[in-house]
Amino acid sequence: MDAAIRVLMVGKDEGMLSFIQNLIKEDATISCSFISNIELDNLYTDSLTNAFQNSKTDIIILCDSIQQFSILELIRLFKQNEIFNPIIVISNRNETSLAVEVMKAGGENFLVQEKLTTLTLIDAIYSALQSRDEKQQHEKIRLENQKLLKAIEQSSVSIVITDAKTNKIEYANPMFTTLTGYTFGEIKGKSPSLLKSGTKTKEDYRELWDTILAGRTWRGEFINRKKNGGFYFVSAVVSPIKLNNDEITHYVGIHQDITKRKEAEFQMKNYAKKLEKKSRELEIAYEDIEANIQRAKQLHRHFFPISLPIIDHIHLEAFYEPAHKIGSDYYNFIKLNQQLIFYIVDISGSGIAGAFINVFIRQKINRFLYVHNQTEHVSPKELLNFLAKHFIEESFPEEYYACLYVAVLNINSNELTYSNAGIQVPPILIHEGQLENLQLGGLPISAAIPMELLSFEEETIRILPETTLVITTDGIVESSMNGEMFGIERLQQLVLENAYLPPKELKEVINTVIDPMLQKQKNKDDITYVIVQHSCDPLDKREYVIQSDCYDVECVVSELTQWLEPYTSEINSLLVGFNEMVYNAIEHGNKFEVSKKIKINIMVKKTHLMISIEDEGDGFDWKTRIKREFDLMNFEERGRGIIFTKASFNHITYNEKGNQVFLYRKI
Repeated sequence: MDAAIRVLMVGKDEGMLSFIQNLIKEDATISCSFISNIELDNLYTDSLTNAFQNSKTDIIILCDSIQQFSILELIRLFKQNEIFNPIIVISNRNETSLAVEVMKAGGENFLVQEKLTTLTLIDAIYSALQSRDEKQQHEKIRLENQKLLKAIEQSSVSIVITDAKTNKIEYANPMFTTLTGYTFGEIKGKSPSLLKSGTKTKEDYRELWDTILAGRTWRGEFINRKKNGGFYFVSAVVSPIKLNNDEITHYVGIHQDITKRKEAEFQMKNYAKKLEKKSRELEIAYEDIEANIQRAKQLHRHFFPISLPIIDHIHLEAFYEPAHKIGSDYYNFIKLNQQLIFYIVDISGSGIAGAFINVFIRQKINRFLYVHNQTEHVSPKELLNFLAKHFIEESFPEEYYACLYVAVLNINSNELTYSNAGIQVPPILIHEGQLENLQLGGLPISAAIPMELLSFEEETIRILPETTLVITTDGIVESSMNGEMFGIERLQQLVLENAYLPPKELKEVINTVIDPMLQKQKNKDDITYVIVQHSCDPLDKREYVIQSDCYDVECVVSELTQWLEPYTSEINSLLVGFNEMVYNAIEHGNKFEVSKKIKINIMVKKTHLMISIEDEGDGFDWKTRIKREFDLMNFEERGRGIIFTKASFNHITYNEKGNQVFLYRKI
């Protein structure tokens, strides 16, 4: 055998155990691994079964140097613990009664020590393994046959098996009785022709027999007669069953009841022309609807910002995923003078109407910003009042309403003024690891609400450095996760734990969490959110360009050890992950080519440490690689280093190419 046979020897007599071990070692044709010798101080403890379950054992050898009942109890103990490997008993007693009891208890073989030789022992081991394999194969076949029989018995179609020589029925499943009214006892040994209704011609039956006698499957339809004289329609498949792929021994017929379908076809036959005309009309209407949907979808998507404004120390990100073909959410960022205006919109309902209402809202907001507003600073409250007035004047149906969150950030003073019209999820504002709630509410804009009640308020706060703001519609919090709503608190905790990350990485973390929800069930509502982050200059930073050389790495590590000491007390843990990714870049990225460089950038901020390591290699598909399991012992596999580095850093990501890794650690 190619693989070693693992043997678990159990017994108290060290002499007997040593004797058996030496016998096996004398045979050079196999290699045996001995797991351990187990002391039987207490037969009813779990030590023996635990020792077996923690090993990969093929054969159990029980050395009978103790009382007879103990060997039998030991065999039963294995069986009770579902350990079914072959058991060979070797005894110093040549007693037929003991051998019989051992075999009854489940032993595979019984050998007497004084008659034992290497040949008889090795033969017994191979025979036991062969017997085990045969039993497993027979059990597998039995289970497969059992499943097949249950499938046939419970099938929703009629199944009949006939003898090929006599054309007599040998088997019919319960659905045959349901379909025809004949019990199996009534039709057993009879020809299937008793079901004939006389509607098929001799030529039809000749075609059937020519097909199946040639060893091919026939498909067609029958009109058969039930036991009570009634007719029924079946879609039939008749296939030959061959012995040794040559001799046809039986035929199996599978009959699907299509009576109701045929009756419906006959009833509708007289209306075929009208239906054809109507179908064409519906097809044209559907094409028009699809065209309108595509136009509305393109129009809606067209108005989303292609790129986000670039502002020093202000970093922006956004995400939008519609629930249906056409979504009803919208977001926008506008830089106007020294102000950043951003807003998020959620229209009730979905479809074309929601998309066009979003277009209307965008146009009115732009009109307010560029035409109506005459002041130096934009007021979110006044913007919402302006929008509500025009929305009501437009006479949109009352079932449609618009929820908006509007914010204006003064880029010079970092003051944020915001107003809310019906957005129920409070914005999440995180400053240096602390959650602050912005609870300002307001009614949604709707024709069902009188204008005098739509009096909006606004508040102003200062956005300090190292602040992250997330504003979202209710799509995320109302999505289902593990049978329960995701919820506001869970979203707040997710943002709180990762607010130190740049918006792009924070978005990646949020989407990684919500992606399984979208995959398991189509979200019922659009998912939309925006991220605004005010960052500050780093407290300290370092840049290195080194060769793909171990000495250069050691020099960098030596310098970092002293440099990082004031910022973190866990330098050793951090450097483990750092080393792993640097050597990963040298080995898998630069392929040990000394001429290729490694660029290292390290930035220390108030809340976290960021390290980027870039090689000059071709990169790799890290998104696909990181989703599958790694072989940690395969040192040639790029990506395995991520597993080890995760223990040192809070977040790991790559650039799109896959040749630059970014490591984040809270401090």
